Amino acid sequence: MSDEIQRKPRVLVIDDEDINRLMACEALRQSGLDVVETADGERGVASFEARPFDLVLLDVVMPGMNGFEACRRMREVPGRERVPIVMMTGRDDVEAITDAYEAGATDFISKPLNFTLLGFRARYLLRTAQTADALAAREHE
Repeated sequence: MSDEIQRKPRVLVIDDEDINRLMACEALRQSGLDVVETADGERGVASFEARPFDLVLLDVVMPGMNGFEACRRMREVPGRERVPIVMMTGRDDVEAITDAYEAGATDFISKPLNFTLLGFRARYLLRTAQTADALAAREHE
């Protein structure tokens, strides 16, 4: 079997708020996921470029590069255009939601996060992405 089949799904969590990042990472680890964390957009994009991830949880409001810009940059990484990116923010106005999807987000979660449900939601997004990838591969056969 290949490493891709054997390894745990890898999630990148990017959030400048230590407690939110810690709680999200712990919930994801308890769901059996491999988690990498960063506290800002610049390091998050660099991590995304350096190694493959199956899912990204990305805060919107951060110092330096905000989540919208980080999402746009991650969408430009060759071969990683289809990785699900979930934007997280305390802003729940229509403009923030629209901006998230226009930046390339797959989904949007309002803070405060429900950490109990986060692992389930991540697993659902991973299954959905895996199914979409399998369908795309069949279309190219």
